[in-house]
Amino acid sequence: MPDPRKKGAPRKNAQSYRHRDADLPARPEIGAQAHFKQAKPPTTYRYDSSLAPELCWDSQNPARETAEALIAQLSDLGLRISDLAAQPPTKERDRALAELRANITDARRRLLGLSGPFLNWAGKAERLSFDVPTLPLFVHERLSTAAILDTLKGHRRNKQDDFLNNLFGFRERPLADQVLRAYEHRDQWVNRLILGDSLVVMNSLLRFESLGGQVQMIYMDPPYGVRFGSNFQPFVRKRDVAHNDDADLTREPEMVQAYRDTWELGLHSYLTYLRDRLLLARELLAPSGSIFVQISDENLHHVREIMDEVFGTDCFICTIVVKKKGSQKSSFMDPVNDYLLWYGKSPRQEGKTKFKSVFVKRELDLETLGEFKLVELPDGREFPISAVPNAEGELVDYRTFPKQLFADHPGARLFRANPLTSGGERKNQSLPFKFGGRVFTPPKGSCWKTTVQTDDGSVPGMTRLAETKRLLPGDSQLSFKRYLDDFGFIPLSNWWDGLGGASEPLYVVQTNTEIVQRCLLMTTDPGDLVLDPTCGSGTTAFVAEQWGRRWITCDTSRVPLALARQRLLTATFDYYQINASRAEQAPEDWRTPKAPPAPTRPGPRASVLDCGSPLPLSSPDDLPNSPANGFVYKRRQNAKGEEVGGIVPHITLKSTANNEPPAEEVLVDCPEIVKGVVRVTGPFTFEATIPAAEGLDTEPETPGIQGEAHENYVGRMLEVLRRAPVLRLPGNKTVTLKNIRPPAKTLALSAEAVVAADVSRRTSSPAESQRGLTSAATEEPPVAILFGPENGAISERLVREAWDEAGLKHYAHLYVIGFAIDPKARQFIESAGQIGIPCTYLQATMDLQMGDLLKNMRSSQVFSVCGLPDVKVSRKETQKGAEKQGEEVQWQVELLGLDTFDPVTMEVDHLKGADVPAWFLDTDYNGMVFRVRQAFFPRTGAWENLKKALRAEFEDTVWDHLAGTTSAPFPAGEHGQIAVKVIDPRGNELLVVKRLEETK
Repeated sequence: MPDPRKKGAPRKNAQSYRHRDADLPARPEIGAQAHFKQAKPPTTYRYDSSLAPELCWDSQNPARETAEALIAQLSDLGLRISDLAAQPPTKERDRALAELRANITDARRRLLGLSGPFLNWAGKAERLSFDVPTLPLFVHERLSTAAILDTLKGHRRNKQDDFLNNLFGFRERPLADQVLRAYEHRDQWVNRLILGDSLVVMNSLLRFESLGGQVQMIYMDPPYGVRFGSNFQPFVRKRDVAHNDDADLTREPEMVQAYRDTWELGLHSYLTYLRDRLLLARELLAPSGSIFVQISDENLHHVREIMDEVFGTDCFICTIVVKKKGSQKSSFMDPVNDYLLWYGKSPRQEGKTKFKSVFVKRELDLETLGEFKLVELPDGREFPISAVPNAEGELVDYRTFPKQLFADHPGARLFRANPLTSGGERKNQSLPFKFGGRVFTPPKGSCWKTTVQTDDGSVPGMTRLAETKRLLPGDSQLSFKRYLDDFGFIPLSNWWDGLGGASEPLYVVQTNTEIVQRCLLMTTDPGDLVLDPTCGSGTTAFVAEQWGRRWITCDTSRVPLALARQRLLTATFDYYQINASRAEQAPEDWRTPKAPPAPTRPGPRASVLDCGSPLPLSSPDDLPNSPANGFVYKRRQNAKGEEVGGIVPHITLKSTANNEPPAEEVLVDCPEIVKGVVRVTGPFTFEATIPAAEGLDTEPETPGIQGEAHENYVGRMLEVLRRAPVLRLPGNKTVTLKNIRPPAKTLALSAEAVVAADVSRRTSSPAESQRGLTSAATEEPPVAILFGPENGAISERLVREAWDEAGLKHYAHLYVIGFAIDPKARQFIESAGQIGIPCTYLQATMDLQMGDLLKNMRSSQVFSVCGLPDVKVSRKETQKGAEKQGEEVQWQVELLGLDTFDPVTMEVDHLKGADVPAWFLDTDYNGMVFRVRQAFFPRTGAWENLKKALRAEFEDTVWDHLAGTTSAPFPAGEHGQIAVKVIDPRGNELLVVKRLEETK
């Protein structure tokens, strides 16, 4: 095989799609928004308070007032319709009448719903409304595979603006604009990966970004059941699954949960969780949108009832049964299928829901052979497939080996007999027809599906069918001979066979991409927006990226988001040809999209086809890349005459009888592919509901005095810590707290506790040794605890205040607990033990923001100790005299590992850099948002797809270093500092910032 790197080998360019015709508001960047002032109050969502198991007409039930109001509304609407009907017909009158009739239909539906039964559970009657924090989304990272590849080619500082704008899809704005005018600017669309509770995220999309009614498809894959530990992911690299009880899980080595299916009230909390999120999902859906919820049979019936309540029974489309390749073990009958519940935003009968048929190729299976039972041999003879003569004249049953039929009889065709009559009587179609020496007459009250004679003297349809040998005589009637190859595809039904789970999954509960792909192709067009509030390993985002859809996905756990980030950054896709007949706009014109011209293909079906020819290209870099223009589909045949393109003819009785060109069906999953071009994931952002670090008091009169809202939050966190007092450390080590309580008097601290003694690991601290305390007297040292903001990162000022107070009160240790932390605060924590009492940062899981829905137990992995990246920044050695000749100084970063402080033994554990799942480098960190310029996945095959696809562009050594711990050389940037972000085995994100000028 020739070396693809040799001269003359075809060059494979890495390209990506860009959604130039869509925009989104500029979100605040994490480092620029310490004073973000656009605070909004929590949003209240209300359910229909009239819902009851039966209609109760008494003062104790609000259904009476609601019903009376609806009856009065119906009466008023009827009177208004009568008045309008008496007026002369006008467009305005007709429009008003249509609106009033729609209002009557809605009021009638609500009135009838009052008397219908509904699913009830603990707490539902009291939860007539609920409040959701209205938080902005902060940009933490900007990611782009193209930017990473461009970095490897060695970009220079004089091209930095183009580098940011073109590769990251981001226009650098002045700091003042970012602080003062976030959510006022409009930027070009980039896809989004979000960390946060789906309820908070969807509320932010609704209230801050006005995305209500703009999402075309939502795919939800919530936890299937309510058993403890039913789904969890041990490590970013490990996919073991176990179904254990509370006690067993604590003995499993390093079990790190991706999310907790530990519902506080079991099924009741689970149903509340789903109902709230489905309500906001409905608000986000477009009128033509669809939602799919994937579930097993354990709670299928409950989820269906909830969706009927939230969306309405008239919005239900169908239940899709997904047959898995394997099965789950059961003591009775093993279940082999899951379910997809499909609902539209609009009622089904209104016809607003976007839908396109997805066709699948017919296989020569028992189902097909049971339908097409007859065979026509090349010489015209016809036989049942169960009795076809072979070359020796022996009758053979080819149903067992149907492919052998075509090997023994090349050119043989399978066919079946289709009815040739339909109901009703028509002048030219109810006449007798003579064929094969016999006269056939349609049954009484019926007629032929085509003409026996014509008024204009043209050839009748029945005659044409006879001439084309499409008539099949039976005992008393004629039939139409339909061949299997007339249209070798069938529309997808709601029975999806043999899909199963994902192949080679990254994530323990990863969905098969084929399942999401079918949903997406049925209900969306290129450029449409897709949302997945249950990200997992990012399957929905992956499929949406593959098919040119815009996407947003979120999760409460860092483990699946770390996997989704890796999966997207290293993915490769086919480059589907964009419809160039819709003129591609220049990048600067993306805010004012032009109206697309008429489709290039004539005919009645042209309006539904994304067809056209590519523009003349001087290089692959000139490829149109805006998916909203649609993909190109063409009709193509292989050497055997088989249809292999995205447009296939559909021969029917009508087209044959009328001598018309056959209708054409579009296979939406078979667009034209541009050869020699490798497509990578377009730019996307990593965002979170966690804002920038700040103290709990913006301008405190007395340091440490907190507001009432924070006091309530601290009280809830104290209860969580009492129920889950085990703090997780690397190496399967734990620290257990007891006697957790609020301090008697405090300015900055949140709580105090005692560390449970562990004699096997316990050693005296230097401070204790200086005071002459023995280990026996200090087996249970008192420690101080600081809880960071509920919806924010911990600032350095807040940590210093708590650390000072803990030192003055002679606590042995300070534990700082939060959802995120400022890098400066983290660096202070790491060095605090050298000048006073030691300090440890504990990462809290984001699912705590779900309130009291999740159960907190001793084994719940709610808080974990994470390390700080240990990096080495150095100048790259250059040739002698190179700097004098004007060459830029090159720098390199090496990840040495992670240092994690053990608060019990007072020792530092070290994890080698080669053992971390992933680390990223920003070679010119601006102090606000992290841009991934280089990405590394040590000891994994994450880059293998790109390596194979782009072997002609890069040497093997490039890919070797992307799986290592040393960066590619890079010049110093405008800001003179770098940042390294490490993803530890538990999915935690750890950031360290270094100034180049401080490097020796």
